[in-house]
Amino acid sequence: MSTLRQHSDETLALFFTQLALIYESGMDLRDGLDVLEHSQTVAMPQLIARLKRAGKLSVALNEDPQFPKEAKLALHAAEVVGQEGQVAQHLAHYYTRQDETKRFLRDVLMLPVVLITVLVIVMSVLSFVVVPVFEDVYRGLGGSLSPWVQALVSAAKFSVIIALAIFGLVVAVVIKEALAARLDRSNPSLIDRLLHYFPKLKEKTDLARFTFIAQLVLTSGLHAQEAMNLALEQVPSGSLKRTLDKTKVNLNPNSGLVDLLMVSGVYPPLLQNTLAIAVKTGKTDQVMETVARKTQEDAENRMTALLNKIEPILIVVLSGFVGIVLFSLIIPLIGIMSALG
Repeated sequence: MSTLRQHSDETLALFFTQLALIYESGMDLRDGLDVLEHSQTVAMPQLIARLKRAGKLSVALNEDPQFPKEAKLALHAAEVVGQEGQVAQHLAHYYTRQDETKRFLRDVLMLPVVLITVLVIVMSVLSFVVVPVFEDVYRGLGGSLSPWVQALVSAAKFSVIIALAIFGLVVAVVIKEALAARLDRSNPSLIDRLLHYFPKLKEKTDLARFTFIAQLVLTSGLHAQEAMNLALEQVPSGSLKRTLDKTKVNLNPNSGLVDLLMVSGVYPPLLQNTLAIAVKTGKTDQVMETVARKTQEDAENRMTALLNKIEPILIVVLSGFVGIVLFSLIIPLIGIMSALG
């Protein structure tokens, strides 16, 4: 188990943005990092010391377990071909997208979580607090609930018990996944782990991540097979991972990442055709940026569409339950009041 958690996507995005600016300015790398010594992104003094000892930034980063493998390999390849500034900028974009995706997922999940919590609380209060009070009032007035009203109230209480059980199960799963993500630092984040319960949505987000890393390694100048292996390592287990691994097995031993992209058929037909044209014209790395952006939009649209279906259902369920309970309480009360009048 790793003793240090990897830097967050936000931290990595800021660091590589600063690094890209240093490279683009033509400033000596050591002098540039000295300027950033008081930066809150990474432990800069230790990084500078390792850089002075190693001579290359990729080697210095390789000694730091808090930097992800893809960043280290991409920078190493960039140093070989002299594209450090460009690759640093692409790394900054990649981690910015990763951070934006996670923030988007957190934001869009907030409203359904609040609605579900309110639904469970309101249903519980009505069933186990309000209804017993009204029953006592009816008995004090010399009346009682009719059999059909009692059956309605019993059904409402039973539905609340089921809702509480489901809610408790969901909370337990979230706590379990949160603890697992916290304790095992090599595992995915909580958001990534929860996506396993939504296979179709997970496939979309995995495809977006794979496309981003594919764009990155193609830009960095990594060897074709090394680029393919690195990109595949970043894909979490799931249907996309199985498809890509199966495709890789059937490829020629000398094939690389571009061949995998062309043969796997993981993209929609329009994007697949665009990619095929890019390969033939030698513009693969440029077109991959467009493909990466489109796959991210598709993943976000999938999540939004799913939540747009859930939210109205929750509102209808809450409104219907409240209406049924109020109806079952008010009708007998009206009857008693009429009899007293």
